[in-house]
Order: sequence, then structure tokens, then C-alpha cells
Amino acid sequence: MPELKPVLIVSYYFPPAGGPGVQRVLKFCKFLPQFGFRPIVLTVENGEFPAEDSSLFKDIPPETVIHRTFIPEPYFIYKKFTGMKKSEKFGVAFVKKDANTKESWREKLAVWTRGNFFIPDARVWWRLTAVSAGKRLVKKYGIEVVFSSGPPHSVHLIANSIRKSAGISWVADFRDPWTGIDYYAKLRLSRFADWLHHHFEKTVLTEADQIIVVSDSMKRDFGKITSKPISVIPNGFDAEELPANPILPPDAKLVVSYIGNMYPVSNWNSVFSTFRNWIEKYPELKTQLELKFAGNEDGSVMSLAIENGLEPNLNLLGYLPHDKALDELFASTAVLLVINMDPGNEHVLTGKLFEYLSTGKPILFSGPIPGDAWTLLEKAGNANQLENVNPLDLKTMKPEQRGIDSFTRKKLTEELAKLLTQSIEQKRN
Repeated sequence: MPELKPVLIVSYYFPPAGGPGVQRVLKFCKFLPQFGFRPIVLTVENGEFPAEDSSLFKDIPPETVIHRTFIPEPYFIYKKFTGMKKSEKFGVAFVKKDANTKESWREKLAVWTRGNFFIPDARVWWRLTAVSAGKRLVKKYGIEVVFSSGPPHSVHLIANSIRKSAGISWVADFRDPWTGIDYYAKLRLSRFADWLHHHFEKTVLTEADQIIVVSDSMKRDFGKITSKPISVIPNGFDAEELPANPILPPDAKLVVSYIGNMYPVSNWNSVFSTFRNWIEKYPELKTQLELKFAGNEDGSVMSLAIENGLEPNLNLLGYLPHDKALDELFASTAVLLVINMDPGNEHVLTGKLFEYLSTGKPILFSGPIPGDAWTLLEKAGNANQLENVNPLDLKTMKPEQRGIDSFTRKKLTEELAKLLTQSIEQKRN
């Protein structure tokens, strides 16, 4: 068997981190050895994660080297300043357990400080330990290519420093946009801070040898900034972890499940109004409809559900290990996909969409139309706009599942391996 080529992978999110941010890099690591690469992972030893999931360690192949370094996390200051307990976990983006949507002056000041003094993000201090560690790993293992996956986008600045020092190639992977992310406008940036964010973004996009994004819209947006090659490798699902004998939903129930972080986006009220209308039109759903949520719940969103009279229908499971979350998807009648309707979110191609597709369940969509997610659902034969669905049809709906085999994590990792090989060869030549 040929010797595996080492690739340095710089990622803040790695087990024991849980949640959606860890899945992409973790699955790349799982399958890269099958395509000729040995993952050498540079990550943090004391990260502040929205959730932890020790069940994910089973996906790390034995060939993987994991090197963890200390990160000076500023969030302990934020917790003390805003009155959070030391043991409390942060939500992602602007997800809060508190139902109060009005920010306190402390929260406003903390957001302003984060946006203007921690550029590109609150993980910027990781550079103090990560760059030197990365250089040592490159020398020790004879690494010729570094792969960074953000957000946080500080990982790209770290990878760029390693690349410059070691003279190796660099592939930058974007799971989300940078200045184009929907919450960028909420950071209360000064003119200089805004300029600096854009400057770092352009630096990464013009100095990386290869750029990877998860959607066609991101490719178009980044293509306005750089002439470097941009490849689309979307998120996907791991066919090996699908349950062999999935639990089915009870015949007496209509179970609609939402798995993942519950962002406080603009269309939640419309979503819950639709469910309320279902019950008003079909009274039997008052006891049959179960709305199951597994993940970090935003308090303001839950308040909207209660205001729409849906409290008896809610089943809040909290954060679940990834394998348990998949079990809940298969035990559903249909699954709910909500993407922010605000302008600029047409590019969003969330990771959960692909795991939703893998279940074969009807996907109830609330989000931008046209948009990348809706286009993909149409191609797969599983595009169901929530407001237009008759709930009584859900139990008999059979989505077509066209082309979903192209989104297996193994196949997507093969695409990454080709880009890594190409990047190494171009650097050698």
C-alpha cells in the first residue's frame, strides 16, 4: 500500500466539539486516508464550543495525528461581563436561551468589542500558539499542503502564516461567507474595522492556492474578489452512519422534526403561523401534530411558537449526540428546513439539508426562493414549500431522491483529495 501523503488541517472545531461546525472537517479526516492522505490536525485544546459530543471520536481514523494548542479564549471575560455562569455554553451566532430579544447595554458593548477589536473573530489570539506549532508539524511530517476550514476565519490567517514560512501550498475552505454572512451587519463595526475585515478576506482569497466553498452563490460572490481557482464541494451525509433499522414515527402522530441550531431568523413567525393554520383547518392535528426540536434553542423563537398556541405540540430535546439526532430524523414523518429569508441568504446551503435528504423524508422548506437550497431540493425531487403543503398528505409523500448519492461524504472527500494533489503538484512545478 502506498505511503499516505500528510496534509496539515487547521480547524478550530474538532472533537470533542459537537454541532454542525465540526462535521465537515471530521468527515474529510475520516475518508482522506482512503484517497492517499494522512490528516495531521492542528486544533485547540481548550475551545469554547456551543456543544460537545464525545461520540464523534469514533469517526477519527487511526492514521490521524491530532495536535492541540492552547488558545487564549476571550469569552471568559464576556461571561463575567454579561453575568453568564462559567459553565454555560455559548450559542452560535446570535442564538440565546433568553426569550428577551432586546439586548442589554452590556451585550451591545460586548458585540461592539468583538466586532471592532477581535478581527476577524474572537479566535484571533489562537495565532499566538498555532502558527509556531504548525511550522513544527510541517517540518516533522514533511507536509507539502495546508488545508484550513472556517469559520472562524482566523484559521485562514494562521494557515497563511504557516504557508509563507514553510513555502508549501494552501487550500482555504469556506463553510460560510466572511463579510457576506447574514449577521455581519449586526457586529456594529467601525469604518476601519469594516475595512480590515474586507482586507483580510481579500488577502485570503488572493493568496490561497485553491479556494473551496459549499455553494454556487458563494463561488460567484468570491469570484468578484479573486481570480484564484474556486471549487464547490458542498456539505453532505455519511452513508455509513445511516441507521440500518430506523425507528419509524408512530401511526397516530404527525411528527415534524427540526435538527440543529435554531437561529433567530425573520421567517420563524411565518413557520409557526403555518403550523397554527394546520391545526385550525384540521382539528385532529391539535393532538396529532408533534413539533420536535433537537439542538440549541433560541428563546425568542420558542416564544413565537408559544404565541402561536403551539406549546402543547412542542417536544424540545435539547442538544443530542450526532447519531441520536439522526435517529430522531428517521423517526419523523417530515423534516423542517428553515433558512433566513433576509436578503443575502440565497447562498446558504446548510449542512443539515444533506442529512435531511439522506432520510428520504419530505423536506418542508421555509427560505429564499430562488436560492441554492431550493434549487438543490428541486433537483432532488424533494422541494416542498411549507406554506403550500397539505399536512394530511405528508404520511404518503414519497420524495424522488434524485442524485443524492453524489453528496456522500466519501465521494466529496475524493474531490478534496484531487484538489490537494493538484495543489501539491502545482507547487512542485
